[in-house]
Amino acid sequence: MNNIAQDLLNNLIYQHFLSIKPFSSVVVWNPVNNPGDFSQYVIERSIDAGANWTGLATFTNIATNAYSDMGLSNAITYAYRMRSLDTHTNYSAYSDTKSLKPAGVDTVPPTITGTGPTPEAQDVTAIISWTTDKPSDSYVEYGTTTNYGQLQGTDGLVVNHTVNLVGLNPTTTYQFRVKCRDASGNRVVSSNQSFTTTLPAEAAAGVTITGATAQKPGADPEEVTIIWTTDKYSTSQVLYGTDIVNLDMATTEDTALNKTHYVSIAHLNPNTKYYYQAKSVDTYGNTVLGELKYFVTAQSGLSSPTMKNVAASDLTMTSAIISWETTTVATSIVEYGIGDSYSDRVEDQSSGATTQHVVRLPNLTQGTQYHFRVLGQGSDQRYVASDDYKFATISLPEISAVSVSEISSIGAKVTFKTNVPTDANIDFFAADSNLSQGSGTITTDHEVSLFALKPATTYSYTIRVRDNFGNSVTSGSQSFQTIVDSTPPKIKDMKSEVSIVTDQDGNSKAQVIVSWSTDEPATSQVKYALGVAAADDYPLSTVEDKNLTTSHIVIIANLSTSATYHMKLLSKDSSDNLATSDDYSVITLNQQKTLLEYIIQILQNRFSWLSNLGFLQ
Repeated sequence: MNNIAQDLLNNLIYQHFLSIKPFSSVVVWNPVNNPGDFSQYVIERSIDAGANWTGLATFTNIATNAYSDMGLSNAITYAYRMRSLDTHTNYSAYSDTKSLKPAGVDTVPPTITGTGPTPEAQDVTAIISWTTDKPSDSYVEYGTTTNYGQLQGTDGLVVNHTVNLVGLNPTTTYQFRVKCRDASGNRVVSSNQSFTTTLPAEAAAGVTITGATAQKPGADPEEVTIIWTTDKYSTSQVLYGTDIVNLDMATTEDTALNKTHYVSIAHLNPNTKYYYQAKSVDTYGNTVLGELKYFVTAQSGLSSPTMKNVAASDLTMTSAIISWETTTVATSIVEYGIGDSYSDRVEDQSSGATTQHVVRLPNLTQGTQYHFRVLGQGSDQRYVASDDYKFATISLPEISAVSVSEISSIGAKVTFKTNVPTDANIDFFAADSNLSQGSGTITTDHEVSLFALKPATTYSYTIRVRDNFGNSVTSGSQSFQTIVDSTPPKIKDMKSEVSIVTDQDGNSKAQVIVSWSTDEPATSQVKYALGVAAADDYPLSTVEDKNLTTSHIVIIANLSTSATYHMKLLSKDSSDNLATSDDYSVITLNQQKTLLEYIIQILQNRFSWLSNLGFLQ
């Protein structure tokens, strides 16, 4: 064993148990007086006369000299021993073994030691600290009276107690007492104490007064009203007088808390200059005085202007024009805001006093309702204010309730709404096409039918709208898919015209012009054979015209004259759905008509309305 271990053994004199309390014991020893390379103390406990030992606690602080073993049974004898360990893991020998048997039921409550509970109060919190002679829980009862009514704390058993009270009111005196209960349920309650919370730091600055003005006189011509606003709720009072350095008069303080303040001053002397200051006191007692200003009461022969024809016009998303007239020459001022108070003010300095007033309000918020009033100062130096008016700035178009319906193989219908009247345009895209269709009608309920689409195709589309002011908005991209076209075209209105063509050698050949229509764009082809229809045999056919159209004309040339042919019409749509007509028979009699005459006749029959316009004569 090295020297330090031997030294620890020599100094670990297991003197005695300072006290034996119910369900607990306190182990006390002398600390090492020659630290050397001390590492830790180890305490062990046995409950069967030292046959089996259990590690109980380890301490690495050389100054530690006591340990409390809690929650013991008074029916068991406990044995304790200890030893030390150096930094080289050398243990000293064990100390002597000390045994005890705890006493009976614990009936002794904790004792609050030292100077008792100590409060540290802030604006909305307070920390209460105290110590007890044995572990116990920590609770504080508190309130503005000794009835308390509120409780905060923790259940953990400690001897050093700290409870943080939260949710308090600033500048308020609270009564409190602490309560502790030990592991056996014994409780101690302190005497009553008090603390006072402080003023919040942000309250020190007080309120800010803006826009204090002397407004239109009331019924009494020697009366004015002072109006101002504050950024916080506060009281209202006006200090005034005829001496700029001594405002020796004051209105009665209005203790109601407001952000917009109206204070009337009556019984003033006519034709007199008065100086005044607005005064407001906030909820924390901070007093603030406004800017020193003045007004002049009216004299005989002078009158205050009156307002008329107040209007808001030329509204855009960010500006408005306010216009009005006054009965006499006055200055031009507009006060306006979004809430209950007039937070902004514009004064037109360009033209001075006039009876026709126009003021532009800039930097407004789009789609917002504003309150405003107009003011002016007349020749009597009095201010007059109008009633309250409202206007709303223009909203940027917003697209909503978008849906696609009536989707077919070649078309669809897009519907949507806008918050303001706009036109409607749909830009839609597929793998090989970019299209745009829409409506110029200005409305808030929109419906656009898309046509000439391709079957079984996915289209991405965006909605593009523009209002009467030129503001344009485009929606996000959405998509839809046209359905597969499985229905063939319907062939109808079949007609045929026969003509005989004679060449310069006198040889005659017949030709047939066949026409028909379909209910959707499709190709054009005719299969035919000489003779009357026999089964489904059509050995001859025209070259398929793959142009998709709903009006079809096919010319079959070099036919025999005075012969019978039977034929079948074929039309195929863009989805390759094939339509075939019934079998038709044609006799190529010897009729003399030119090809152009036959085509014109067919067109006249097909498009009779063109004749009325003079296109086909």
